[in-house]
Amino acid sequence: MAPRSISEAARLSAGGRPPPPARRGIIRLAGPADLDAVAALADAAFDDARGPGREELRISIGRGTVNLLEADGELQGVIILEPLDDDLFVVTLAVAPEHRRRGLGRRLIAFAEREARCRGLGSIHLYADRRSRTGLAFYERLGFRSTAEAAPGRIGGDEVPLVRAVL
Repeated sequence: MAPRSISEAARLSAGGRPPPPARRGIIRLAGPADLDAVAALADAAFDDARGPGREELRISIGRGTVNLLEADGELQGVIILEPLDDDLFVVTLAVAPEHRRRGLGRRLIAFAEREARCRGLGSIHLYADRRSRTGLAFYERLGFRSTAEAAPGRIGGDEVPLVRAVL
């Protein structure tokens, strides 16, 4: 029998048990030595060409915009943040497939929210894949709403622009 929901599928893939809770870990800025690990995580997290390429990651790391979520010495998630006018743009949010459904994506978005507040920025913008009902539902649960405004240099295509005010 096929699973009826994503959470049921996660339980079935974990042998009928919910995934274990994530360890607290730390969020830190990536450095040049992290490039291979970040590229491997991005490749695993994005099953097609939607993820950032190695050269884009190298440039972003050099600009100081890549933040890593690590626990027990293991890279579990990545968020790339770029200031854009008076807002913060989430360029990439990726969680290692084996660590999904443990609150890490939510934690990385909370980190982005704190960064936006610290920088005095009014909102967080990102693009979500229109084909990913799970991803869209995740962002909607976190308070993101669709907007017609697009960030410079982005093509709408299969992406939905989303925004969330930072209070």
